[in-house]
Amino acid sequence: AFRVLNTPSAHDKALMTEEIHSMWRTGVMTVTHDLDAPAPRQLERPARDARVKLVEPSCAPRLGKGGSPESRVAILHSLAHIESWAIDLSWDAIARFGRAAKMPRKFFEDFLAVAADEARHFSLLAARLVELGSSYGALTAHDGLWESATETRDSLEARLVIEHCVHEARGLDVLPGTIAKFRRFGDDPSADLLEHVIYPEEITHCAAGVRWFTYLQNRMGGALVVDDDDEEEELDDAARVAKRFHVVVRKHFKGILKPPFNDEARSRAGFQREWYEPLSVDDRAGAEKAGAKAGAGAVTESTTDGKGSETKVAGVGESIAKKTDEFRKPIARPRLDDAGTGMGGVGGSSWDGPGKVQRPGPGEGPQISEAQWRAYLGEFGDSFVPHSQVQPPRSPG
Repeated sequence: AFRVLNTPSAHDKALMTEEIHSMWRTGVMTVTHDLDAPAPRQLERPARDARVKLVEPSCAPRLGKGGSPESRVAILHSLAHIESWAIDLSWDAIARFGRAAKMPRKFFEDFLAVAADEARHFSLLAARLVELGSSYGALTAHDGLWESATETRDSLEARLVIEHCVHEARGLDVLPGTIAKFRRFGDDPSADLLEHVIYPEEITHCAAGVRWFTYLQNRMGGALVVDDDDEEEELDDAARVAKRFHVVVRKHFKGILKPPFNDEARSRAGFQREWYEPLSVDDRAGAEKAGAKAGAGAVTESTTDGKGSETKVAGVGESIAKKTDEFRKPIARPRLDDAGTGMGGVGGSSWDGPGKVQRPGPGEGPQISEAQWRAYLGEFGDSFVPHSQVQPPRSPG
C-alpha cells in the first residue's frame, strides 16, 4: 500500500495496483500485513507529480454538456482525475485502517479489488483521452476528493460513509446522464466505457462501503452509539444502523444529499431509501424520525425496481445486472483480459501477460527513475513496466 501511495505518477500507481492485485489473486502474495512489524507512519498526502496542475474547485474547467469535443474531453479528464485519487483512497483505507481497526481478511480483499478496478478505470480513461487527441494532465483539476479523505482520516466509519456511501453514490446518480450525453453526441466508445465497465463496477464500490459500515455497527452490537444528544430509544438493529449513518453524514459532510437519486443502482449497492432520502432535506428532526423507522431490511438486498428515479436512463441499467448480482461477496473479479473480453476496443490497451501491460501516456519525461522504481518494487521483481518506459503516442494526424 505504501509503495503505491508513495509513487508520484498516477499511471505508475495504476500499473502497480493491477500487478499487485494479480499477485494476490494468484497466491504470490498471501499475507495482508505483518503483525510483528511496527505500525507504519501514515502519510499526510499521497505522492503526486506535477503532471496535473491543481486549482481551487471554483477555478476548475467547466465541463459543459458534452456537445463539443472539448466538453467531452473535459468530462473524461475530470473522471480520470477522480479515478486516480480513488486508487490512492483505496490503498489509504488498507494502510490506515486495515490493521489499526483489526479488520478481517475480506476487508483487505475488497479494497484491493476496488483499488484494481479504479486503476483499470483510470488507465482506460487516460487511453481514451489520448485517442481523442488529449492526455491526462492537459487540463487543470482540483483535489477536493482528498480533502474529504483528510476530514475522515481518524475514523474508518466516517471514511466508509463519506467516500463510498456519499461521494461514490453521488457518482451513481449522475453517471447515467453522462452516458446519455456521450451517446447523444455520437461518442459511443466513451459511452461504452462508462456504461459497460465503470458504471457497474462503481456500484460494487458503493456496496463495499455499505457492507463494511454495517459490519462495524454489527461488531459494536449493543454498544452502538447513535447520537450523544439523543435520549435512549428502542430501535431494532437495522433502524439503529440507518440512524447512525445519518449521524455520521451530518457530522462529516457539509450540506444535504442532492436528489434526484438513482434508486435502482443504490439498491443494487445495498442502500435502502431510509438511509439517504432523509438527508436530502435540511430537517434534522424529520430525518432522524425517518431513520428510526428504517425497516429490518435496511441493509439487505432490495427488490426495488428503481421506477420513478429521475436519473434512470433507458437501457443503461440493463447491462449491469449480471456484474452486480454478487456484489456482497469479496470482490475478486479477474481483469477484463483474463475474462477474454479484451480492452483494445475501448481504451487501446494491450495485454502481453502478467506485468507486461503497456498503456499510452502523455510522455512528458520520466515520471520515476529506474532506481526509484526498483526501490518501490522491492521483492516484486522485474514484472513491472514503469510509465517512464512507455513510448508516448503520436500526435493525431
